[in-house]
Amino acid sequence: MLDKMMVTKLITEVLPGNYQYYRESLQQMEENFNVDIAQGSKLFIKYDEDFHDSLIKLSNNSRLISIYADNRIQTKTFRQRTSLSEERIEYANKLYKELLASIKNMDLVKQAAINV
Repeated sequence: MLDKMMVTKLITEVLPGNYQYYRESLQQMEENFNVDIAQGSKLFIKYDEDFHDSLIKLSNNSRLISIYADNRIQTKTFRQRTSLSEERIEYANKLYKELLASIKNMDLVKQAAINV
């Protein structure tokens, strides 16, 4: 839920006036994610956390980052459960790739259709 709110904020408020500034960060985020996926599902918990951390940091909003940090401990249990299933990991990876694509393309319609 927080991810979708963050992506909506990025697409509607942050990126429109400053896309070139964020383009490099988005590209780096995507490259890191693809490298992490290639290393295998054993590292899912770490790269899942890294993905969400990077996404939230794009907001440059200290309050939002703080809320996310408080929530991060609670999501660790969910990540551990997800990491037990290759199917769930593949599904999460697919959703994250779709989220990144919707951000890069500033596509709210596609973002709204993603079930994170």
